[in-house]
Amino acid sequence: MVLLKDRLQNIDRQGYTDLSNLLVKTGNLHCTNVSDKVFAILGIYYRVRNTRAATLLPQSLLEPDYSKSAANVLRDATRFAIMESQRFFLLQYPPNRWADIPSLPSWVPSWFGENAPGHESNPLALEFDSGRGLPSLSSNAALISGRSGELPLEGISVDAIEESTAVMTREHLNHLHTLSALLEQISTLVSKMESPLADPRGSSALGETLIAGEDLRYEPSSSEDVVRGWTAFSDYIMNQRVYPPPWRAVREADEHTRRASDYHFQMYNACRDRQFFSTQNGYIGLGPSDLQQGDLVTVLQGGRWPFILRPEGEWYTMLGAAYVRPIMYGEAVAEAAKVGQPVVTFNIR
Repeated sequence: MVLLKDRLQNIDRQGYTDLSNLLVKTGNLHCTNVSDKVFAILGIYYRVRNTRAATLLPQSLLEPDYSKSAANVLRDATRFAIMESQRFFLLQYPPNRWADIPSLPSWVPSWFGENAPGHESNPLALEFDSGRGLPSLSSNAALISGRSGELPLEGISVDAIEESTAVMTREHLNHLHTLSALLEQISTLVSKMESPLADPRGSSALGETLIAGEDLRYEPSSSEDVVRGWTAFSDYIMNQRVYPPPWRAVREADEHTRRASDYHFQMYNACRDRQFFSTQNGYIGLGPSDLQQGDLVTVLQGGRWPFILRPEGEWYTMLGAAYVRPIMYGEAVAEAAKVGQPVVTFNIR
């Protein structure tokens, strides 16, 4: 509890922030009681929040109340954070993995203790804006008034998952024979597709997807750098059958080796604990570790990235964020408007 107190005092001295940032910054600090931790964070939040913006939201969601279950405390804090930020900043982290807290909705992310950021796949880049063109979250009255365990979000369904690889774990990515087998599996999956979006001969689409569109500076990668990096890396793994030298050891190496090492570093960060997938209409992407055939690729209001949803009757389960080329900057929304595809409401539980 001392570490939590010190971290919160440091944040308090830094000035304004929102609840999403507070939850993420304190996510890896342990506290025996989940409710105690959330309520401690709220004590700082009331001092550093944007008062005008926050007071327009339902304050009942944030009132310290020990009669609430841990599930309800986490759920209400997450709902408030989404409404305050008008973005799904929290949902860049893995959705519900709280094995010891039953009855949590799938849209409550894992940001405490062993469930905290850093224990699963790395977040996707914040520069993306796949929901560009959709109504803002501030226009969604149902988000505030909806039933407690439900998150009603407007958006569009882009496509459905057709095939996917095994989960790319640390062990797969750190051993040459398992990494080679994964790349062979990906190549086979892509080669069966007819869409030019995923043409393996062009290198750009596949190479960009395997690094989730980010360069070493966590900025959008250029097509030229992607092709060169993917080509160099593929030469090492598939032809020479060796890893490129460690990323930090090749700053002065020849350009081919440096590009291969840079790409390897980027790919490891992007692919760890994710699955590579293809869709029915020819998209390729990186998605959550538990996706399966028939899951939907959607673009949701307030979302920087596409999200994978699983239909469950009239409801949907949130599986998590995905990188899907080429719909990371509102292209799918623009195309839907062009062909008259309506925006619908996804009721997520």
